[in-house]
Amino acid sequence: MRQLALLFALAITCLVAPLHGDETSDAIRGLLEADTWSSLSIGGQHIHDPGDLVAVYQDRDYAPVWVSDPARLRALLGVLDGAESHGLRRGDYHYKSIAERAGLSLTGSAAAELELLASDAFLTYALHLGRGKVTEERIADWNIDRPDVDLRARLVRAAKGDPAASIADLLPRNPGYDRLREALERYRSIAGEGGWKPLSGGASLRASDHGAGGAALRKRLGITGDLAPDAGNAFDDSLDAAVRRFQSRNGLDPDGVVGPATRAALNVPVAKRIEQITINLERWRWLKADLGERYVLVNIAGFNAGLYDDDRLTLGMRAIVGKPYRRTPIFSDDIRYIVFSPYWNIPSSIAHDEILPKGTDYMRQHDIEVLPSGRLRQLPGPENALGRVKFMFPNRFSVYLHDTPARELFKQTSRSFSHGCIRLAKPLQLAEELLRNQGWTMEKVESAVERSSPLTVNLEKSVPVHILYWTAWVDESGTVQFRHDVYGRDGAVSRALRERPDGKGE
Repeated sequence: MRQLALLFALAITCLVAPLHGDETSDAIRGLLEADTWSSLSIGGQHIHDPGDLVAVYQDRDYAPVWVSDPARLRALLGVLDGAESHGLRRGDYHYKSIAERAGLSLTGSAAAELELLASDAFLTYALHLGRGKVTEERIADWNIDRPDVDLRARLVRAAKGDPAASIADLLPRNPGYDRLREALERYRSIAGEGGWKPLSGGASLRASDHGAGGAALRKRLGITGDLAPDAGNAFDDSLDAAVRRFQSRNGLDPDGVVGPATRAALNVPVAKRIEQITINLERWRWLKADLGERYVLVNIAGFNAGLYDDDRLTLGMRAIVGKPYRRTPIFSDDIRYIVFSPYWNIPSSIAHDEILPKGTDYMRQHDIEVLPSGRLRQLPGPENALGRVKFMFPNRFSVYLHDTPARELFKQTSRSFSHGCIRLAKPLQLAEELLRNQGWTMEKVESAVERSSPLTVNLEKSVPVHILYWTAWVDESGTVQFRHDVYGRDGAVSRALRERPDGKGE
């Protein structure tokens, strides 16, 4: 009875969880020192990584971080509430359980449980923001080191100040991440207003068409901002321009005709577009915050490449990437040197499967010689498969950037034609930009590519190159871009994002 009276008195005097002393600390210690700590579950909530909790609370002599400071606990709830804006789910971070308990007057084991739920939520959220929720093992061909996140240090910082400030610098600093977050908010708003209805099938729509098809198309394009909403059914110039705009930002041929491919893209549900955005926000979190002061970025799924200075695109171009069965790998490295008028040392697999069966006449016509080792090599010149220049960043995949004599392939909208290397539409311009501070001009570049023998030029300062895979992004003009998942990688990421952090399903 005396215990009930004491609890009643505490409940009256405390609006939220009270300051805690040895009783709560002892209870925290008891939970963390239990034999089952490695699979600790509190109130039905699985603790994701008790190891970090044990280390932090041992250093604190098990003093609480959250239940002793109601303002800090409320701030944590605010931080967790923001998870949705990053394409994450606040439910993965014990949000409901913490919120239900935060306003209660708790002591002893109940306070300790809330304390550990809060710390585990903070640590798990910090991990997901700083390194991504989906582990490397779940995604094939991701070959870039994740950022390092000292979770214990983050929790120590949170214990001394603002939880939001202690994790703010974990987020990608590239403006592309922020633009994609804004797109997520926009498309969720569209979903909240009912999304869009699919266009009915039928004949292709073209300029000057009239009728219900034009009206439905106007409404559909108005929802996503490709067309300013207005009345009328005609397929006029404004609608034609809107269709072309939509086609361009979806990687389609901007011919202004709503044929099967364009209709299919228009009919992708808003929920699917939101899913694409969240998948690519996750991919951003797999990268280190700083991509470099100057860097080259290749987007495999977008079939494009660009040179960036201070995260600003200064030279963009189309690219050709690996075929679906010869995929270009995802990785980062550093461009160290450029080779003008290169040889093509033909890989043995290509030599045996594609070159030798065509006979000696084909090899002679394409300037392919047999070396004493038996390997095949193509001489510099207009027939060389690498074109006039290649950009080298020696790597275990034997992948690099290069020119190509097959310039007509850049006209295609889907450009997965290579054996894994990346062919560039503007290689000479890239060479000029990378060598500009070494006194090179376009005239000098054009002279170098006319040589009959290779010329290797080392970069005085290597330039990072990031070969990535975005199926949704927002360009510098603010245009939301979507692309086909050419290598079929999005599904695995989406499924993993929907799982609980303990891997026990949705």
